[in-house]
Amino acid sequence: AIGKCLTPYDYHIVPVHLDYEEMLEFSELTAKINSLMWQSDNEDSPQLDQALRERRKVIEIASLKIPALRNELSKLESDVKHTLVYCTDKDPEQLEQANSLLRESNLRFRQITKDETSSVKLTRQILESFREGSIEVLTAKRVLDEGVNIPETMRAYVLASNTVERQWTQRRGRILRKSKAINKQYAEIFDFVVLPPSLLDENSELTKDDKQLIKSELKRVNEFARLSRNKSDQHGPTKFLNRLNTRL
Repeated sequence: AIGKCLTPYDYHIVPVHLDYEEMLEFSELTAKINSLMWQSDNEDSPQLDQALRERRKVIEIASLKIPALRNELSKLESDVKHTLVYCTDKDPEQLEQANSLLRESNLRFRQITKDETSSVKLTRQILESFREGSIEVLTAKRVLDEGVNIPETMRAYVLASNTVERQWTQRRGRILRKSKAINKQYAEIFDFVVLPPSLLDENSELTKDDKQLIKSELKRVNEFARLSRNKSDQHGPTKFLNRLNTRL
C-alpha cells in the first residue's frame, strides 16, 4: 500500500541505551520470565503476563528517551508543523516530560489522549488546528490504536513501540495516511530504539540478556527499514543495522 494508499516514508533510528540500573531490572525480569515459563504448562499465566508487561515497561519508559527527543528536536529548522510525539501509556510521566520539553522549546503543542478524544467537538478542534499549523506538535498515547486519524502527520517521534507486530504496523499505517489538505508527499518516522549499555563499549562482550533486548527491537526495526525510501542512504537504517548485526 506504500506509495499507493499510503505515503512513502524515511525511517530514522534514534538509539537509546538503557542505564545500568534499567539493564539490571531488565535482566532480573528476564530471569523471572524464564522461570515462570519453565514452571507453567498453562500459557495463560497472570504472573507471566505481568512480568512480560513489566519488562516491556522498562524499555518503553527508558530514562534517556526524553534527552534523546530533546536532541532530535534541536536539529529541526523553522518548520516544525505537523509533528507527532507518540508516548507510552504505561507511565504518564513520559507524556508529561515530553509536554514540558515542548513548552521549554516554545513550540505550540497540544496533547491528544483519551481525555481529549472523549469529546468529539474538542477532538475536531484540535485536529483542525493541527492541520492549519496553529498547533505545531501533538503529543499522544494510544490514540493511534483507537481509530483517531491524524493524516496530517508529516513527522512522528515514536518514543514507545509495542512488541505486537499488528499494533506497530497499524500505528505506522496511521502515520502514513495521505493528506491532500497539506499536500503530503512523504512522512518521517523517528524510532527510539532501546539498546543495552554494553553496546557503548566496542570491546565489551554482549550477554545473553543484551542480545535478547536487541533482538526484541530488531523485528520492528528490520521491517520499518525494509520498506523505507532512505534505507540505503549514507546515514540510513541499513548502515545502522549492519553495524548492530556485527555485534550479535
